[in-house]
Amino acid sequence: METNKVDMFILKKSDLFPSNQTMLIRERLENMSDEKWIQLSMVQFKNPTTAIMISAGAGTFGADRFYINQPILGCCKLGLFLVFFISLICFEFNQDSALYAILFLLTMIALLLWYFIDIFLISKEARQYNFNKLLTFLI
Repeated sequence: METNKVDMFILKKSDLFPSNQTMLIRERLENMSDEKWIQLSMVQFKNPTTAIMISAGAGTFGADRFYINQPILGCCKLGLFLVFFISLICFEFNQDSALYAILFLLTMIALLLWYFIDIFLISKEARQYNFNKLLTFLI
């Protein structure tokens, strides 16, 4: 493949991939056929900035994990939110029950920790997802 095409691809899409993998991406793209180049132009990558915004806005529901194609973690996060919500309702109706209070506090702490950790990690995860997708395409 032409060096100009590779340079333009890396210039336009470098923020979508881990910065430490640029040389490997360049090497793989240079060895790619022109037919694959046309197919590569149609591949959709996840935007790390969008992933951060989704994480900040709807991260407690697991939407950020669904966005970067991690449905198991998204379902776990959504499930944790549902347990939190149900324990909140049960605690409101049974204020004298220590079990609901403990369950409410534990799920709230876990959910908040996961939420804030994901805000910082989701961008890296999105870049890694894009890199894996590109490598799968180039094989």
